[in-house]
Amino acid sequence: IRPVVGIEDGLWPVKANAGQMMQLISNLTLNAIHAAGKKERVWVCAENVPARAAAAAGLELRKHIMITVRDEGHGIPPDHMEHIFEPFFTTKKHGTGLGLATSQLIAKDHMGRITVKSQVGHGTTFTVYLPASPGPSASGS
Repeated sequence: IRPVVGIEDGLWPVKANAGQMMQLISNLTLNAIHAAGKKERVWVCAENVPARAAAAAGLELRKHIMITVRDEGHGIPPDHMEHIFEPFFTTKKHGTGLGLATSQLIAKDHMGRITVKSQVGHGTTFTVYLPASPGPSASGS
C-alpha cells in the first residue's frame, strides 16, 4: 500500500473527542487498506470547508473540516451500499461489521456526517464532515 497523506495548512480546529476521532479515521483507513491491492494507494486528507461551500453540500451554514479517505480498491457493489452503515453488516470473512456503523455514530455525535461514493473496480471515497470550532482560529468565511 502506498499511503498519501495531505493536511491543509491552517486546518481549523474541531471540538472532538480525540480517541473517538482516532477510531473513526482508523476504521475508515483500515477498510481502505483492506480494499486496496498491494500496490495501490490510499489517501487520507483533511481540508477546510468554508461556510458557503458547506451549505452548498447540504450542511449547516458554518465552517467545517472535511476528512477524506479514498482507495483504489474493488469498490462497493450497489446492492451493498444501502447496508454499509448497518451494525454487523460485513462482507469480510473475519469482519465484525461494526467499523462503519461506529464511525457513522461518532460523526453524528460530533454533529458531523459521513458520505460515501464508490464505483466497482475503481475504488471508494469516504468523506467525513465535522463542524469547525468557533473562535479566533476558525473565524471568517
